[in-house]
Amino acid sequence: MDKNNNPRWHGRAILQMGNNSVTNPTSNARNCSSQEPCRILNCPFTQYGSGLDSVCLTMRNMNTDSAYLDKELLANTTQITIRRSLSLTMVERTEEQAGYESINYMSMEYPSLDKPILYIPKTARETLPCSNLVQNTPDVMGEKCYNNIVAQFNDIVEFLVVNYDSDQHPIHLHGFYFHILEQGLSQLNETTGLFMANNPNVVCDDEKVNCQCVNCATNTHLVKDTMIVPSGG
Repeated sequence: MDKNNNPRWHGRAILQMGNNSVTNPTSNARNCSSQEPCRILNCPFTQYGSGLDSVCLTMRNMNTDSAYLDKELLANTTQITIRRSLSLTMVERTEEQAGYESINYMSMEYPSLDKPILYIPKTARETLPCSNLVQNTPDVMGEKCYNNIVAQFNDIVEFLVVNYDSDQHPIHLHGFYFHILEQGLSQLNETTGLFMANNPNVVCDDEKVNCQCVNCATNTHLVKDTMIVPSGG
C-alpha cells in the first residue's frame, strides 16, 4: 500500500535467493524506522512510499547478474533492426462507445479465425489490419484492430514505451525476456509527490504517438519479462 492506503498501488513478489528451493518467505516482516529504514523494491516513481522510515528503489538501483546481460547491447554497439514508439494512451468516450486504454490509440482485437492464430499469423494480419493512422479526432475515436509488428529471426527490436495515462502500467512479454536499457521518470513535486510533468528526456508529437528519446543514456542493466511504466515515464 502507499502512504494513503490506496489498494490500487499494491504489488507482491516472492524472491528466490540463490539456489534456495523455498519460495515462501520464512522470516517475519520487521518494523521500519529512520535508523533502519525498509527498502521498497521496484517503485514506479521515486516518491512512492518514501519517507523517514522507508527508501524507494527503482529499476535504476537494480542489476541483473552480468552473466545474463548482452554486453554489446548495453554498449550501444548492436545494430537495432526495428524501432517503435509505443504510447499508452486513453481513447476518449463518445456517445457511441465507452473510453478505453490503448497503445497509439489502437486497441487489440482478435479476428475471427477457424484455426489457432499462431498457425496462421499472416491471415490474422490481413483479416483485421490496423490503419496505423492516428485515430483520436472528434469524428474518429480510436481503432480496434489486430495490431502487430513483424520481425525476422535474430532481429533486434527496440521499444520506447511512453505512458500518457494517469496510472502506472505493467508491460509483459509472454515467453520472452528483454533488456531494460533506461527507465525515465516523470517530474514530481519533491515535497508533495504530485505529478508536475512527463519525463523530460522524451519528446513526442502533438498526437503523442511518434516519440523519440533525447539526452538518453543506458542507466539500467536489467533483464526482465515484466516492467512497470510509471505515469509520465
